[in-house]
Amino acid sequence: MKKIAGFLATAAGLFLLASPAAATYTVTSKSGSVMYTDLGNGLDATYLVFQVTSDTTVPDVWLKLDTSGSSIISNVGTGVHQLKYNMSTGAHGTDPTPATGLTAGVPKGVFFLVQASATTATNQHLVVRVYDGDPSGSGTEQTNVGFDFTVADTIQANANKVNTVVTIPDNPSPGQLGRITVTGCTGTVGAGKVLYFSPVSSHDWPADNFEFVDSDIQIDNYAGSPYRDVALIPNADVLTTDNCYDEIFSFEINGPGSGSTTPSNFITSGGTNVKHTTNSSGSFDVVIPVLCESAPVTVAANPLTIPTVVVGNAIQTVTFTASQAGGTAFTITKTGTLPTGVNFLQTSPTTATISGTPTQSGTFNVVIEATNTNLTEPAGCQGTTNFSFTVDPLPPPPPPPATDVPTVGGAGLALLALSLAGAAFLLIRRI
Repeated sequence: MKKIAGFLATAAGLFLLASPAAATYTVTSKSGSVMYTDLGNGLDATYLVFQVTSDTTVPDVWLKLDTSGSSIISNVGTGVHQLKYNMSTGAHGTDPTPATGLTAGVPKGVFFLVQASATTATNQHLVVRVYDGDPSGSGTEQTNVGFDFTVADTIQANANKVNTVVTIPDNPSPGQLGRITVTGCTGTVGAGKVLYFSPVSSHDWPADNFEFVDSDIQIDNYAGSPYRDVALIPNADVLTTDNCYDEIFSFEINGPGSGSTTPSNFITSGGTNVKHTTNSSGSFDVVIPVLCESAPVTVAANPLTIPTVVVGNAIQTVTFTASQAGGTAFTITKTGTLPTGVNFLQTSPTTATISGTPTQSGTFNVVIEATNTNLTEPAGCQGTTNFSFTVDPLPPPPPPPATDVPTVGGAGLALLALSLAGAAFLLIRRI
């Protein structure tokens, strides 16, 4: 028994040695400890930015911002984000690269849009929770770190302007990146040396469907430029002189929706008062167009082509099938003229057919289009397919057969002459 017990203990020890050590995570705030707002002018939200690092490589990491300990600050959206991109390390303007999880010792940024209902000098306690998978699924919490924020109002009094450009793909679909570019100048920065950048300052931004995944801030003459996944520029880097900046915020399209962005830059102006910039047009709104729902609709024909048919012959039935990620019901329509005797019919929520017996010849070009009836589709998201076939006229009837004319050869003529002579002799004798 002692030998067995010793063997089990040794095996257990070896198992413990072989088991991977739990990762140790470090989470730091890149937003300072103050949330800046201008509640009287609708600037009630901002992005809080955190960076997370692990001492070991972890394949999948999710972060959740728990605002339950605050009565003033709350999440916009779910407050849950997966780490899906590596922080850009190239020159300013380099896109982040897709990569889930964490590589040992390499930080990644995560952006949480939060809204404030009032200002307060009392610390609002927020908790960043780290999971090894989707918290709504099999992910389990690995660690959590608490942060305190106060909420301070600012005024729109900075004479420097900002310009905003939004770039997204045509007919965007999930997984693609969009960009918000903001340019401007700091002006003279006061002694407080606050430079805080947020791509959004209103709670109506769809934070889950248009999810910020990267920031890239270039400031002339600033030693740390470009600043990656940072909201508050480090105080030691801030210069009091006027310097111009170029900010690129990348967001991933996760689903359908629309929103407007109001980038705002909070800057200490004169002493310690923090003020925020306005843009040159007087309006912060930049509209993001409605997306194709999940993905554009596609329409497939089976068979892709049909052989030429003849008037009066039934054509081979063609089935058109509409499909879309997440789509189950479609309106399928036809443009173009079908020959008389051939019909177009939607036979199910996803299919339609062309079938029948043509009584008209010609080449017929048809466009089949499908739109999702359960979702709102913008122009350009409809699926179409072009289809054509040819109907030949009936072949001409064969020529009627020629009428038969009897012919008589030489022997026949001689026989006929003898018969006529005999008939004549008999007639003369009777007379």
